[in-house]
Amino acid sequence: MKRGLLRGVPWPPLLCMTAGGGTLLGVAAAVPSSWLGVRLIGVGFALLAAAAAFVFDEPGAAVVDAAPYSLKVRNLVRASVVAAPLAVSALALALMRLSDASTPFGRLCLQAVGLIVVSVAAAATVRRFRATPGELVGSTIALVVVGLSVADPFARWVPLLPLSADDHWGRTSATWSVAIAAGLLVLLRASRDRLDA
Repeated sequence: MKRGLLRGVPWPPLLCMTAGGGTLLGVAAAVPSSWLGVRLIGVGFALLAAAAAFVFDEPGAAVVDAAPYSLKVRNLVRASVVAAPLAVSALALALMRLSDASTPFGRLCLQAVGLIVVSVAAAATVRRFRATPGELVGSTIALVVVGLSVADPFARWVPLLPLSADDHWGRTSATWSVAIAAGLLVLLRASRDRLDA
């Protein structure tokens, strides 16, 4: 019965953006340390995070909200869909690591997970007020991530897109670890409803 909760997921935009993000990361794997590689990684991550924002979209929200499952159960079942963008990013980053051994695989994986978790948490929060948060949250997350990957205003203190060994690896890892923890807490908080008692 819970499988029915996944039928309403807008698969076309989610899969298209996941495929697009994976393709850009795959191309970046060929030139990981170049200027182009850095920009492609940023845009690829942006598309994967935007794809994750669509997991809570439900045009038939009134029907779904009347289902005999709590909001927490519905959100957790829907959140399982992010396995697709997570798997694609992990595969692309593994290819990047094979192409260039200096690629900080662990930190980039941490960033990919952080972006996807933050995107899902934001979508879950907006879903409480809007039946289809994917377009709003996805486009916002994508613009922010692309902007940060191009300008990288915090590079002096915390490089958010580390592509080589640097002195800030601890700060970068801590930043994304905090983002993941905060995103999970927000997701759980946004998933509470009266049926959870």
